Amino acid sequence: MVISHLIVDKSINSVAIIQSYLSINYRSFQYIYLIKRKILTAIKKIAIIGPSYPYKGGIAAFNDRMAEEFNTSGYDVTMINYKLQYPKFLYPGSEQTFKNDKCLSYLSVRLINAFNPFNWIITGLKLRRNQFDVIIIRHWIPFMSVSLACIAQIAKWGNKSKIISIVDNLIPHEKRFGDYFFSKISLIPVDLCVTLSQSVKKDLEKFTHGDKKILLTPHPIYDQYGIKKTKNISAEFLQLPTDRMYMLFFGLVRKYKGLDILIEAFGLIKDKLPTLDLIVAGEFYEDASPYEHSISNNKLTHRVHLRKGFVAEEDVSYLFSISDLLVLPYKSGTQSGVAQISVNFSLPMLVTRVGGLPELVNLHGLGMVCEPNSEDMAIKLLEFFNNTKDYSQNFTEAQEYYSWDSFNQKLINNL
Repeated sequence: MVISHLIVDKSINSVAIIQSYLSINYRSFQYIYLIKRKILTAIKKIAIIGPSYPYKGGIAAFNDRMAEEFNTSGYDVTMINYKLQYPKFLYPGSEQTFKNDKCLSYLSVRLINAFNPFNWIITGLKLRRNQFDVIIIRHWIPFMSVSLACIAQIAKWGNKSKIISIVDNLIPHEKRFGDYFFSKISLIPVDLCVTLSQSVKKDLEKFTHGDKKILLTPHPIYDQYGIKKTKNISAEFLQLPTDRMYMLFFGLVRKYKGLDILIEAFGLIKDKLPTLDLIVAGEFYEDASPYEHSISNNKLTHRVHLRKGFVAEEDVSYLFSISDLLVLPYKSGTQSGVAQISVNFSLPMLVTRVGGLPELVNLHGLGMVCEPNSEDMAIKLLEFFNNTKDYSQNFTEAQEYYSWDSFNQKLINNL
């Protein structure tokens, strides 16, 4: 419309104005295009260093899903995995790895020996030759993070590589000698610290005294475990009755996870909710007998279904589909990947008021929060199961909010 008007207007130099108009808009378009091109092409090669398939656990599952999303977005992704993560005598579980027919969409190489410093040097030099634009490491145990940071630092020498550390826990829930020292060392080469909860961000700010750039972004959704099943199908698969309500404790059993609190709380309300059962699904990283004694003492033997051992990926959807409530009774913590599985399956949660757990539940209205003691937990359990509140719309919004694409782009854009 502007151009046609200028052509019929004989009183001004229409040709010059048209040329100027087109030139300005072309330059604007070219400028925008170049900015986008710079963002998309400046970073091409990404290395993720840490545990991944076939290793078990939330860190490995996180790394796998993150690599898959980067690969889908067009980045050249290489996973630098462990060939030895823990010596067998130091590993608290049964097996460190699992086997299935998982097909990876990205390159994964098993190079790292967590207990051999010479291996760290060799691995770092191999990465250095590849000149990665971005190297992502994890900080979940200070001692393990030192080896990853050492590898990343060697890979960075002489290159323009940027180092991102995703800090799950600055200091572990179960503290060990040297944690502070190892954490300090492991953050030396890092350009960007990424935290998944406000509590870890506060810890990092105190720890680094403003020397490191910190990005707070929530834990993305775990959407790799399939779709929600019907209760009848899930009950048949798990060989459980269909006429019961179920609350779920899922994941590794360790002292700080508070399963003992949940069993005591269940004992307090068992007579008031006679159709309620508890499913405990996960590997015990400590002696299971104290929990079994508590179950017996609270007269819950036939109402607690213990599924000890590593939970296969194909079983996850059935456990979350049959359950009416996920309970995270943690005594301490920062954030939880288990909670993000719950988001994927639209399963309401009861979480304790520790770390970043209430952030997720309160922000989107995905359940309830209680104090980390059996009395308050029992009150909240009664309140939940006597209530008919519908959480489905809240979960729909949360599932959109916690996308992997958004998480990955925040990492890249904040370098």
